[in-house]
Amino acid sequence: MLPGSSVGAVASVSAGPTPETAIAVYSTYLSEDVSKACAALQEHKSPCEEDAIQPDTFLSVLMQEEQFSQVVASGTEQDYELLIANQAAVVDTSAWWQRSVKFITASTTPLPTEFHLFTEVTLQWRGVEIDSQLIRTVADSEFRQHQQHHAQQILELWLDTAEQRHLFSAEYLYRSVKASDYLTQMRLPDHIENFTQSDTQLYRDPFKGVISRYVHPAYENALLDISVSPIVAPLTQDTHKVLWESLEKEHRDAELIARARGLELKVDSPIQPTALNMNCAGCDVGFMLALSAQSADEEPLYATTYVFRQHDKIIKLSATFPATVADALVAEAMPQIHVPTESPLMSGLRKLLEKQSLPGES
Repeated sequence: MLPGSSVGAVASVSAGPTPETAIAVYSTYLSEDVSKACAALQEHKSPCEEDAIQPDTFLSVLMQEEQFSQVVASGTEQDYELLIANQAAVVDTSAWWQRSVKFITASTTPLPTEFHLFTEVTLQWRGVEIDSQLIRTVADSEFRQHQQHHAQQILELWLDTAEQRHLFSAEYLYRSVKASDYLTQMRLPDHIENFTQSDTQLYRDPFKGVISRYVHPAYENALLDISVSPIVAPLTQDTHKVLWESLEKEHRDAELIARARGLELKVDSPIQPTALNMNCAGCDVGFMLALSAQSADEEPLYATTYVFRQHDKIIKLSATFPATVADALVAEAMPQIHVPTESPLMSGLRKLLEKQSLPGES
């Protein structure tokens, strides 16, 4: 196997944020309904206090929680975005006799009050909302001196819910953005000759899809990976070009890895059409590429890759052995592979891409 051609950044079920999860934090405004609910409690019907807990306080608490690999304010490179809005209503909690004494004595001592905090926490993935929660808490009259404590209380409630509902799992993300349901709708063989399916996982990016690994009982370095991902382009584009370009990228990546490891990369079979999918229902013509790399004192490393189209998906089979062995496995596997049809996510994206490609559209 060429170095770096293993499974990579995939995800099984993960309840909460993982050590690889980066998040950008934004301050925003309460939704209209929640803002009205806050105003209904506010003393003298004056507007609720906006940002009763300062945005920097929430940011500081999230950084201290160490739940994320990176927490930044208003970032642009993070997939996950957390929008936090909060207001506070000041509620008079005094008894009738306290109000009477204050009136009779003209006392300047403030009457007892409570702060009713309304905090909306909205989670987005690349600008698409995937969850929103309203968290209501109550603070005493010394609230302003303990904002850090109350921000921590609110965010811990949210993090607990995020863990319980698996908000940062790949499965939850795919459902929320209406990506393909690979784990229930995809069909792969349990066995391919002597190879057995060992694991299937989703990438933490719906545009990268899913990968399933097959292992051999006698040869631990003999691996076969089947990955399925959507074509991130209008389906009117030339399928052959899309598949060809995906293998060109495989070749470029292998060159970089081989160069970094001081290996000599050899093209055993250049990119070429293959008919190994001839018994695959709904499959288009496929292409294959066979590479190997070797140093003076090591055994050759092989990377044989096949790509096919079924529905709107690219099926890629990657083997760590030569095509003389891999061809038969691919021919056996392809008729047993059935992938989901176009998802609402990709349908909407392709319509947008097609519209942008029209003359006069931007």
